[in-house]
Amino acid sequence: MLSYLRFLYRNKLYTLVNVLGFAVSLMFVILIADYAWRQNSTDSWNKNKDRIFLLGTHSSFYSWPEITSGLAESFPEIEKMCGVMSHHGKVKSDLHYYESDDEPFILLADSTFFDFFDFKFVIGDKATAMDSPDKCVITESMAQQLFNDEYPIGKSLTIIGARDVIVGGQDSYDTTVLYTVSAVIKDFDKTVLPNETKIIVNMDRHPQTLGYTLNKHLYAYGSTGYYKSFMMLRPYADMLSNLDDVTQYYVDNIDMYNYGKQEKITVTPLGEIMFAPQNDGYGLEKGNKGLLTILLSAVIALLLFAVMNYINLTVANTGFRSKEMATRRLLGSSVGNIFITLIVESIFLVTVSFLIAFFFAYNFQNEFATLFKGRIILKNDITVGTVSICLAFIILTGVISGIIPSIQMMRYKPINVIKGAFRYHSKMVLSRIFIIVQNVITIVLVVASLVMILQIRHLTNAPLGFETKNIYYIYYPENYDVLGQELAKLTCVDKIGAFSGSSFAGYNRSYNSFTDENGKKQVFLLTELDSEAMEIYGIEFIKDEGCKKGAIYVNETGLHSLGLDENNMSFVVGDKHFDLAGIVADFHFNSILNNPSPLIITIEDRENLSSYIVKTDGSYDAYREICNVIAEVEGYADAGSVSGMVLSVEELISMEYEDMRNTLKIVELFTFIAIIISMLGLVGMSVFYFYQKRKEIALRKIMGSTTKEVTWLTLKNFCAPIVVSAIIAIPLSWYIMNGWLENYSYRISWTPWIFVVAIIFTFVIAVLSVLFQILKATRENPVKYIKTE
Repeated sequence: MLSYLRFLYRNKLYTLVNVLGFAVSLMFVILIADYAWRQNSTDSWNKNKDRIFLLGTHSSFYSWPEITSGLAESFPEIEKMCGVMSHHGKVKSDLHYYESDDEPFILLADSTFFDFFDFKFVIGDKATAMDSPDKCVITESMAQQLFNDEYPIGKSLTIIGARDVIVGGQDSYDTTVLYTVSAVIKDFDKTVLPNETKIIVNMDRHPQTLGYTLNKHLYAYGSTGYYKSFMMLRPYADMLSNLDDVTQYYVDNIDMYNYGKQEKITVTPLGEIMFAPQNDGYGLEKGNKGLLTILLSAVIALLLFAVMNYINLTVANTGFRSKEMATRRLLGSSVGNIFITLIVESIFLVTVSFLIAFFFAYNFQNEFATLFKGRIILKNDITVGTVSICLAFIILTGVISGIIPSIQMMRYKPINVIKGAFRYHSKMVLSRIFIIVQNVITIVLVVASLVMILQIRHLTNAPLGFETKNIYYIYYPENYDVLGQELAKLTCVDKIGAFSGSSFAGYNRSYNSFTDENGKKQVFLLTELDSEAMEIYGIEFIKDEGCKKGAIYVNETGLHSLGLDENNMSFVVGDKHFDLAGIVADFHFNSILNNPSPLIITIEDRENLSSYIVKTDGSYDAYREICNVIAEVEGYADAGSVSGMVLSVEELISMEYEDMRNTLKIVELFTFIAIIISMLGLVGMSVFYFYQKRKEIALRKIMGSTTKEVTWLTLKNFCAPIVVSAIIAIPLSWYIMNGWLENYSYRISWTPWIFVVAIIFTFVIAVLSVLFQILKATRENPVKYIKTE
């Protein structure tokens, strides 16, 4: 081992390339392994996990309290039900408070919650923790923040829920209701319920927290979640055969069931919720099998790069260590002993790299958890089992990395090595193969990045059917009339309109359900606009009989849903008769990928509406000026405090593709790292290549070749494998990314320049990696190397 350490010390580039390559790839192995393991083992600690299911449809897990309270009475297979809903806001004790505008840290749950989920109790009794509406359960971190080291049981808390939704005719909001801490549990972890949860409150008091009462006539959700119904079956019971009956129960009892589409009800096992297609991430932890596949593929590629670099450079360095091994053989060491020695050296290098990798993984785990949109907590996952897996992985990686160099080094007879015959047998065939593989992966990653960038831009700029540029929403200002007057004075404001109900971008939604004259259940999106808002949106009219107060318009989808046409534009609901003033062309809410929904637009006067839509001149300071006016009129400390009230339509649409952008960031990150590791390998190879070729280069120059000719000839040796890589990578990258694009109904068309850019980029990287060593070798005095022979 001492001779190996001396070798590493003397060959610093070899050491740097291999240790850095292994460390970077192993860091991602550690991070992604923990991330993947956590996502695939959520809620496995619940003793009744096999009997717990979440009700939903093929498109959503949305439910209603009437389902939770009534379903078990109709189906004896169900032992009990539990409704949950995540929310956000502020929690106050006598001394401290906790507040979050975006974290779903408040969990509203039925009293049966702890019969379903076996969270570990630190203080308190599971049986009585939720047996009264005024009781609440907090996590350890919340207890520490609100009460420091004081005993929390029996302490009073006030919960001030955020008002995400305002329901007409309802105002049950109450910020003075007191709750008593009944228990403290461990922080949420490895569960599909929001891991940010800090406090669990009895669902009976949800009207005071939300400001409205959940019921079967309402389809309401906040920014952090919506109501869901968990179901626990009796032992050995099966609900799959009863799903048609369960669906009919929904149809008969819930007016707003699935927007009138009446999809079949689904029951998703607790262990499958994380990756279920219905899981939209609102009030649940969301997994992404596509992202997980990308991460696992990328980390395998990086590890493969590191292993190939090690094999490549170690084989190239065989000439430096061959005499050492030959001497050992001549002094009595067996072939087996030499083989084991080389394998142990490989394992040692991987072990050192793993320790470095773990250090960086531990220190950057939070940043990567944010990027991966999951949780990574390495210290909580260090067990005898995980340590054993890591040791086995280190040994396996070391053996795989060391076996080829070991075999290569033992191919030659010791006496031939001592005579110097060994160095003439190195043809770099293996090196070229590895360079080809690395560049195939690099080209595929570059093509993937380019395609994703173009597709995101294509979707973001897609025509939705209404105007989006330089338009802002201003939601629910308190000084509504005064603000409108002040906004009109701004030179950057071209036009001001007003609206209530559904916005065309974002997630402000208002629905209404009714049964038409044919007995068909209808669910429509509702929005109220003034005439200026209609002009700002620039909606296309199919038919228009006058945009005046009280006029009702429907879109094409709504018209067909009602069974009407341009010649028949009236319908009856109950004893009321409605005449349509016109038809607007279908458009897409938020994204070109969303199908148009039935929509009713009612024209109202501005004074009867609640929010503004503002069209600006597109000037750079328009947003800031609007925020300044709102802060002044509404009494906020500064313009930054009103950012949640003022939202750009373009940004809201752009946010729809945030997951795609996040995936792109990950692909770009791994592309960058793969390029760096590949470059390090090429740099290392170029050093040892020119060491072996120094006599040949010297002889060519003595025989009359110019520096330019020798440079070009040498460069071709490194670039030729990239040509082969391109031939392989083009169809492979097309196959992979074309499959990805097929997931989108609105997608880019393939153009040859995508592949051209990727190949040119890879060529440039390869040339830059070896150019310095080429120039250095070709500019040396040839006599210097001839003398050494």
